[in-house]
Amino acid sequence: MNGATNLACRHVRAAFRLEHAGVAVALSINNAGEIAGAYFDAGGSLIGFLFAEGRFVDFRVPDAGLTIPWSINERGEIAGIYAGGDGVYHGFVAETCGR
Repeated sequence: MNGATNLACRHVRAAFRLEHAGVAVALSINNAGEIAGAYFDAGGSLIGFLFAEGRFVDFRVPDAGLTIPWSINERGEIAGIYAGGDGVYHGFVAETCGR
């Protein structure tokens, strides 16, 4: 197979649906099964989310036009980008409360 991944042995680890989302995408998952991603709400805003312990938590960087979480590590820290009110993109790191 020349190093190609055999997709036939893959399985769905988590399936979810955001009722209030037009389009949602999972961008990163850690070994605890915590999923970081983003979705478009009804108004067209791009909002970050964390799926952990069977529930969704929305998060936005304050005053951001959009928030995109790219990755979640084993400590639950989420790294990503956001567009500030000035329209400039910035990076962020968010910690999960209670860890």
